[in-house]
Amino acid sequence: MPLEIAAVNYSNSDQKIAVKLTQKESLSGLVTPLGEYQLELKPGNVVRRNLQLAAGRYGHFQLAGGFTGSGSSGSIFPIHYARVFPPRPGKPDLRRESVLGVEFSYGETAENQSFILGGYRGLESDQESYIRFFRNAGIKLLRSGNNGDAFSWKLIETAPGVFDWSNTDRLVELADRNDMQIMPVLGNMFFLRDNYRTGKRDFTRLPKFVVEKSDKVATKLSWDGLLPPHEMWERYVRAMASRYRGRIAAYELTNEPNICIPGEKYAEYVKIAGRAIRETAPGTIVVGGGITSDFGGSAGAFLKALGESKALEVCDALSFHPYSSRQENSANPARESLQQLRRMVDKYAAGMPLWNTELYYLWGDKNDTRRIEAGTLPRHLAQRFLLDLGEGVKQSMYLPDTSLLMHELSPSWQQVGEFVQTGLVPSMLYPAHSALVHFFAGAVPVERIEWIRGITCYLYRDHDGKEIAAFWNNTVDRKFKLTLSGEGISLYDLYGNELTVREELPVGRNPCFLRGSDLRKVVSEAQIVPELAYSVTGARQSKVDGKTMLGIGIFNHGTATVTLKVRPDFAGTARTVTLPPQAESVVYFPFDGPSYQAQVIISNGKEFRRWPVSFKPVSFCRSGEKCVVGELFSFQPDVTATALKLSIRVNDAERGVREKGAPWNGDTIELFFDTCPESMLDFPGYTPNVHRLFLSPASLNGLPAALQASSGVNTAKIRWNITEDATGYTAELTVPWSCLGLAEPALLGFDIAVDNTDRFGKRNQTVWAGGEFNHKDRTHFGTLLKE
Repeated sequence: MPLEIAAVNYSNSDQKIAVKLTQKESLSGLVTPLGEYQLELKPGNVVRRNLQLAAGRYGHFQLAGGFTGSGSSGSIFPIHYARVFPPRPGKPDLRRESVLGVEFSYGETAENQSFILGGYRGLESDQESYIRFFRNAGIKLLRSGNNGDAFSWKLIETAPGVFDWSNTDRLVELADRNDMQIMPVLGNMFFLRDNYRTGKRDFTRLPKFVVEKSDKVATKLSWDGLLPPHEMWERYVRAMASRYRGRIAAYELTNEPNICIPGEKYAEYVKIAGRAIRETAPGTIVVGGGITSDFGGSAGAFLKALGESKALEVCDALSFHPYSSRQENSANPARESLQQLRRMVDKYAAGMPLWNTELYYLWGDKNDTRRIEAGTLPRHLAQRFLLDLGEGVKQSMYLPDTSLLMHELSPSWQQVGEFVQTGLVPSMLYPAHSALVHFFAGAVPVERIEWIRGITCYLYRDHDGKEIAAFWNNTVDRKFKLTLSGEGISLYDLYGNELTVREELPVGRNPCFLRGSDLRKVVSEAQIVPELAYSVTGARQSKVDGKTMLGIGIFNHGTATVTLKVRPDFAGTARTVTLPPQAESVVYFPFDGPSYQAQVIISNGKEFRRWPVSFKPVSFCRSGEKCVVGELFSFQPDVTATALKLSIRVNDAERGVREKGAPWNGDTIELFFDTCPESMLDFPGYTPNVHRLFLSPASLNGLPAALQASSGVNTAKIRWNITEDATGYTAELTVPWSCLGLAEPALLGFDIAVDNTDRFGKRNQTVWAGGEFNHKDRTHFGTLLKE
């Protein structure tokens, strides 16, 4: 890599200075000295020294240093750069090849930004160099239309039937020259949202003449949904598809419609656009959905509307934005969420490809978006992409293009969307994109390798049909060591640098890649040793033979059976437990409080270890017991051999509006079930054993009484009835144990919440055991005792 050092002498005398340069790897923090250089400067002169840095490793680096001379010293302002793999030639076939794309936003003007304060400014780049910058990272797919002006409907159709294609033509031509495919978001987003510039609800990407003819859909968010006239929508879609026939590979039909308009309305637009594209540009991929879990968006009812209306029949793929399930350790785990979505889609369109077309926030809690954006690391990107690919997601394009740039001149440095930068300076995510594309573009999943809890491993076949594996540590604080055996295997780090295959290799959170022959055998015979052979997973109050007990969870992380003695500090004697490999058990001790903290001492016969645990008080309800919850409601469970019967009385005579697909926003009884409440006590999020039911009376806006459920619950087998009277309503339902995945009655994590609304909106929610976080934290549930 060429490098120029420049120094200027502002004094009136000759100067000699020594310059020392260092290179720091951004990911590892490793600092390497690059050498010392002597410069001699005449008064008022500038001296330049041209250097050549060795190619070295792939990754992201910071070049810095300092100088000394003539009694003074100083530091050199650091610069950032990346070394990446050369991009593959040619455009990918999006029906066959999986790629990793980005949201493309170049060209967005300030007046077309509705809520991004101080939006993107590139001071030293034009469109050609900008798009080439991303091509050099191996990016072959651009999602355009959610950001950027090139596919903004209001800028293209300037009057009814009058089109200005100049900006769009420019981007399509640039993409062609750089071997990139484009997926426009047709129609952008059907909304009229709050505009920070005007202080009014008047921002949209739809033309003014379309907005004036559109019906509005009220939402509880900072926008109203819009329903454009069908004939205007079809005219625009046909004009676009006709002009770029054979040049645009795929169209996504609007962005996140499930938080803007009803599912049955969206289905109409899908059918119109899908047919128009197939007639006008045969072979173009039609991507429907754009379904988000952001802003409380729900997929179930919306997807049902698409399926039952036959709208998916004109689609080639379904897109989704999994904001509520970003990572494996999210409250709603990513893998389980993907499998749930796959099952829902297969009901109506078996095997339809899934495209993950947006996930700006790859980790953490979205309520802290600034911290999330600034803290997005290469491992967040790699883990999500490799998991999606391993679970069969066909295309992925998570981040805005701007996240691959360093944003060094902004007050909100390293924030997506709000920055100014001097040039095309790559961020740490840039070489990560390059490495993922280099190793996995065009790859197909083979299988998930079940190693031990805490390690994720997938096996794939790459673009050339050769086996490749990826693995990583999916925990926050556990450590593992891996020993691989086999001939001819190669190991690479996240940026694609080759690593030494050795015994007891630490397995970190940054994914590693493995190549070689017969990899299935290699990974199946791998030896993994956890730093901790066993651990306390947590504690939960329970009832055993009518006595209050504290159940302490113990997990064996190893590959051999262990026998342990366990004693919390409040117990007089220890109890013995024998655990097979990768097994969990709960050990019970009499407990009468009042403290909700304890120290757990464990011995394996050779050493003692202590674990501090804290736990919540748990509410209990027995079969046949009536539980009164404030003045709003009461309930009584009855446990039978075949089913759980619930009688619920709600003292609420006034009804409010209920939204389709979001029953919790109206008058609704929410039921929470956890069939294994004492397992995985170290994971508060939802597991496959957690189920939810929503039982709603008739609403003020005419929706009938209804029972809805989370995926995996067959509501057709549940008998229910709601009877209304002058002071409220009574709900009766019978839930067969089989609907919860049980063969017979069992200890059940359980909670019930009543959402209370009136004509002015939602008044409150009253909960028996937990609270407002029940929707993502199962440890708040109470316990339903079977006897």
